[in-house]
Amino acid sequence: MSPFVLTIADLLLAITCFSVAGALYVLVRRNMRGDYPYARTAWLLIATFIASGLFHIITIPYHELSTFTEWVGVIIAVGATVAGLLLVANITSGRERSLFTALEDQIKMSGEELEALLAEKHRLTGEAEARAAELSETTQRFESTLRKSPVFVSNQDQKLAYTWVRNPPPGLASEQMLGKTDLEVFPDRIAEVLHALKVRTLETREHGRLEVEITGSERTGTRWYEFGVDPMVNQSGEVRGITTVAIDITHRKRNEAQMKLLLRDVTHRAKNVLAVVNAIARQTATRTATKEEFVERFSARVQALARAHDLLVNEDWHGVKMGELVRSQLTRFEKLIGSRILCEGPEVTLGPEATQNLGLAIHELAHNAGKYGALSDGKGIVRVTWSVEGTGGDRRFFFAWEESGGPLVQDAERIGFGRTFIERAVGRTLDGTATLEFRPEGVSCRLEIPGYHLLRYETVARA
Repeated sequence: MSPFVLTIADLLLAITCFSVAGALYVLVRRNMRGDYPYARTAWLLIATFIASGLFHIITIPYHELSTFTEWVGVIIAVGATVAGLLLVANITSGRERSLFTALEDQIKMSGEELEALLAEKHRLTGEAEARAAELSETTQRFESTLRKSPVFVSNQDQKLAYTWVRNPPPGLASEQMLGKTDLEVFPDRIAEVLHALKVRTLETREHGRLEVEITGSERTGTRWYEFGVDPMVNQSGEVRGITTVAIDITHRKRNEAQMKLLLRDVTHRAKNVLAVVNAIARQTATRTATKEEFVERFSARVQALARAHDLLVNEDWHGVKMGELVRSQLTRFEKLIGSRILCEGPEVTLGPEATQNLGLAIHELAHNAGKYGALSDGKGIVRVTWSVEGTGGDRRFFFAWEESGGPLVQDAERIGFGRTFIERAVGRTLDGTATLEFRPEGVSCRLEIPGYHLLRYETVARA
């Protein structure tokens, strides 16, 4: 074989030995600690490869000494083989961890970690499914509650376009509102105030409140809503839109209006009552000689007025039946009703004003009868009758008080409160007429008032 070829072969063998030695060095440095017993063997093997590489380079000029170099090469090869076997023996002996054992442990650890991760994933998936089921159930309850309640709930984005709507006001549909603003949904008068409130909420991040009257169809009519507006803030503190909750307060508004009407009515009636009480006090004061007499008569007349009002209150000021009014003013003579006091008339319901004035008139007649007339002894009789004549706008109500069988009646020398009240107040207040006669056989009183003071008129019945 030519020297040139041998030179090329030696160079290649030297490069190979140096490459293997370098690879072993890197492997030892990365995966083995120097205090391990097999590390010395590895270093010996690296030295052997380096020596073999140097040998092939050094022997290039001495190819003639082929026999000598061959023996040296054999010795180096035997040494490298022995060092390699010792290294493999140390690696496979089990006395120390090898690179392969470490890799196997790492794979095992990775498998355990993977199993733990899979178990954690399974647990988290279960929790997520449970939370999703719970959220779905809660959403269903929320939707069901909203459908049965008069509450309008919505979400709007930063541009105040509706993104979610439930229970819209009458006349509006959720699909029609999505993607639109209040300026496109509600009438101008309502839209402007709502839009301004929501813009202010976006800017200030504060709760806003507003009561709005929304006119619907003929079927739904006008509805009142109380709007509550709050900002929607994400975890970063940014305002992403607003949430609106509107409660139908139509019933409350109607109650408030009814309450105001009742208060005005009560105020009006209170003024009327005070005017009546004032008139009673004045007239009683001018017709009584002593303070004791004034207190007695004034108290009795106020109590008569109170009894009439009690009947009205029991009926929610819707009127009082004539028979009940008569009996309430004859409580002092209750035991005589049916024997010496005979009452008869149809089932008539009087309005509040007629109830008040006729009640006082009956009280004055009963007081006079008990003090001077038919009820002042044990013989006299009182007939109380009432009737209704005519129809429609011509209907008239007649009331009569007739005394008989009592002491001889003499015409009063002076006009008392009772006579003044019956002849003047009842006639003027109720737009009717009053006739009071002091006949020798007994007092006779006849009252006539227009039919519009009657709230109901039925068949004849004994009171």
